[in-house]
Order: sequence, then C-alpha cells, then structure tokens
Amino acid sequence: MKKLLYLNQAMGMGGAEVFMADLLEALQKLHWQVEAVTTRAAFVQYLAGHSIQTKQVPFVMDLIGNWKGLLKAVVFGPLAFFQWLNILLQHRRRSRQTTILLSGFNEKLLVTGVAKALGFKVVWIQFSGLGSLLNIWGGWVGAWFKWSIRCVDRVITSSEHSKRAVVSELGVAAQQVVVIPCGRNLETRAFNDVSQKNILCISRLQPGKGQDLLIQAMPAILQKHPEARLSIIGEGDFETRLRALVSQLNLEQKVIFKGRVDSTAKVLEQAMICVFPSVWELEGFGLVLIEAMAAAKPVVTFDRGPMNEIIQHQQNGLLAKSGSVEDLADKSIALLEDRSLRKKLATQAVKDFEARYTVEQVANLYDKILADEKT
Repeated sequence: MKKLLYLNQAMGMGGAEVFMADLLEALQKLHWQVEAVTTRAAFVQYLAGHSIQTKQVPFVMDLIGNWKGLLKAVVFGPLAFFQWLNILLQHRRRSRQTTILLSGFNEKLLVTGVAKALGFKVVWIQFSGLGSLLNIWGGWVGAWFKWSIRCVDRVITSSEHSKRAVVSELGVAAQQVVVIPCGRNLETRAFNDVSQKNILCISRLQPGKGQDLLIQAMPAILQKHPEARLSIIGEGDFETRLRALVSQLNLEQKVIFKGRVDSTAKVLEQAMICVFPSVWELEGFGLVLIEAMAAAKPVVTFDRGPMNEIIQHQQNGLLAKSGSVEDLADKSIALLEDRSLRKKLATQAVKDFEARYTVEQVANLYDKILADEKT
C-alpha cells in the first residue's frame, strides 16, 4: 500500500481546497493510503466528507499576511513547528516510505527541510508563481522559500503559465517541474439553456479576482439587456469595496451578493453564462472554469494565463482582452444574445472537460509522479 501524508495550513475554503479533496479521494481509489492534517475545522469536515482520514492541528503560522499575522507567527511559530515535527516523527516510526505532499505556502516553509532530513520523499503542489510575495518582509521569507524548494523531489504545477513563473522566480530546473491540470469529480450535463439572462461570477472576493471589472461592465450590458442580473458568489474582505461600487453605479437591483454556497453546481444550473474576470497575478488555474464547462455553461474570461490554456476563443468559451471592461461587456453581450453560440461553446466545453479535467485522469497523472513512475 502506497502511503501519502498531506499537510496543509488552510487559510480559507477556496478552489485549491475543493480540488485537493477530490484529488485525495481519487488517489485512495488508486490504492494510496491517504492521511491529511490541516489547521482549519471547515477543511477537516470537508475532507472527512470525501472519506479522507484527517486530523486538525490548532496552530497557524501566516508569514505572508499583515503585521498582526507576522507577530502571531513569531509567537506560535515554534509551537506550530513542533506540532508538525511530531507528526512527521510518528510517520517515520511507522514507515519512511510515506510521501509528503504540500500545497500551501506556510507549511512548505515549516515542513520541507525537516521532512527531507528525516528521509521522506517530498512533493510540492505549487499552483502559481509568487510574484511580489517573494519580497515581503525584506525578502527573507522569499529566501527561505527558495531554499526550501531545493529540498523537494518534484514540483507539480497546474498550468504552463505557472510553470514558467515557478522556474523563473524560484530558480527551479524546468525538468523538475511537471504540469498537471486541476480536475473535478463532477457529472457532466447536456446543454440546457435558461430563459433569464442570469450572469454568474464565482470566486473569492479579493482584489485581482476581477469582480470590480465585471461590475463596471454591467452598465454596458444592461444598456443592451436591461433584464440581465449578475450574481456574485464568494466571500472575502473585498466585498465592502464591491458593494460600494455597486451603489456608486446604482446597480443595487441588478447585482446580487450571495456569499459562499455549498454547491456551485446548483447555482450554475440557474445561469445563462458564467464570467471569470480574474486578473490576479497569482492565478494558478481557475477551477470555476472547468466546473462551468462540466455544467455546460458558456464562459467568458480574460485572454491571459492560465485561463487561456483552458479556454480557447470561439471554441469552448470566449476570451476578452485582458483587463478590458469594454471587451468583457462586449463578449458577455455576445453570449447573452446568441443561443446558438452558447450551445456551440458549451457543448465543446463538456467534451473538453471529459477529455482532460476529470479528477480520475488527473489522479492517474499524480499517481505516477508520487510513485516515481515516468509520465
């Protein structure tokens, strides 16, 4: 039995956590004995719902947050370190053949060097580059991160866009980094249009995710289609500024904030189109895109990496000029007005999801890397 220990300091419940739950569950079906350890109670429960044996540790070290987070890390960092060390020592006593899998920033710093010194194989999932994060706090955290990645056996990333960033920013050899897209455990649907012109945007509410750009596009969309409505799904501190923008543009009756939902599939059913307007420099994949593809909902996103690796313009979705509010509005209007285009794009999107983005296909690729087989 192959053994996998997944260690994670979950700072929230986002696309990465959703993907990891699907992936770990699929790896168990490939005869991996999986155990997960995380800091967030909601993630513990979510993993348990996917039949993953999971433990929670109480100490969180956030070195990339604000000063308050840094001071907390200084105080609780030693406690967190010894908590993770104790977990590693317990597994070492049982077997040195366990593979350690890490996907979050902070646990990579805490765990990687020690895990390697104890003789474990260490694999990172690095969803994206780090950009300006490497320079915070005078660059010492970035230097620590660059040292840690030297101890890693393999690095898995989710797109060619992210691979280029990892190689250039972290100085990793290109042959050490393998690209495996994210996947989801979802049943695909046939195209089923809705009569209402409902626009859906699902993402964490934070600067760079582009909800502000989509809200700014709404007046142009409403000029052509006054009956259109925008539903924004997600949580985050950016909501205050987004609500202020909605009020400034007098869109209170047209833009609805629905918070976090338990099932994106249910809200996707009610959408005519799905818009993913991210311009975030650390975007690693765009899980919502493949969820919309599986649901046979046509999507609009910006023509920038990594989204343009998933969406091919006029084939399985539409790409707007990166960061352009005007083009985002134009592409959304084009979809709202043309049912045959919606059907064409959504039908191809379902085929593309089935060909590349099912979690079973993704897990098979992970299995080969984690087990040291050639891909």
